[in-house]
Amino acid sequence: MNQPSIIRVAIADHGTLVRAAVRGWLETEAGMQLVAEFEHGDALCAAIASIQPSVLLLDTRIPGPRAVDIVACVRKNCPDTAVVALATIETDSYLGAMVSSGVAGFLPKTITPEVLVECLRRAARGETLFMAEQLSRARRWSEEVEKLWLNLTERERTAAKALANGLENKAIATAMVVNLRTTETHVSKILDKLCVDSRLQAALWVRDHLPESWWR
Repeated sequence: MNQPSIIRVAIADHGTLVRAAVRGWLETEAGMQLVAEFEHGDALCAAIASIQPSVLLLDTRIPGPRAVDIVACVRKNCPDTAVVALATIETDSYLGAMVSSGVAGFLPKTITPEVLVECLRRAARGETLFMAEQLSRARRWSEEVEKLWLNLTERERTAAKALANGLENKAIATAMVVNLRTTETHVSKILDKLCVDSRLQAALWVRDHLPESWWR
């Protein structure tokens, strides 16, 4: 008779107390094993290929690479690992970005131990954890925000992030190592592609519609 597979769980969260709590919950669960803990995204990306967990529980605000880049790293090195995102605040921007990245679900940090463990089991079975309302919000964000953002060139996105951080054109030109005229052209195209009328509106668009880790 075949023995049931062990669900190998990795935790990536900068909070010591959060990791300790999840560790305690998993220790009491049959068929689940905690195989790794990370408090920084760089360490996770460096080690994940050698660990190959069944499920990764990922804090979307973990220090290091953006959460979407961490998910991409996991998908590349551990294609069979399900990623479950854990967040304090469920904004449309973070929700949309996580759905687009291919995670199995997006859970609040207020989730109860029993529900979290059940979600990890479901994710390990290949199930999707998103509710219809979450998918609807994510789809709207993708259509109304992500599509506009991806329509910008890489250089235009760099300039848009600089606007969101309050830089003037001269400072942007210096940071991007281009002349002022080129910077002015970038800004003009940003306004046109984001359908806004001013530098301030462009800066607010970025800050209001994108995850903070995308423009900081």
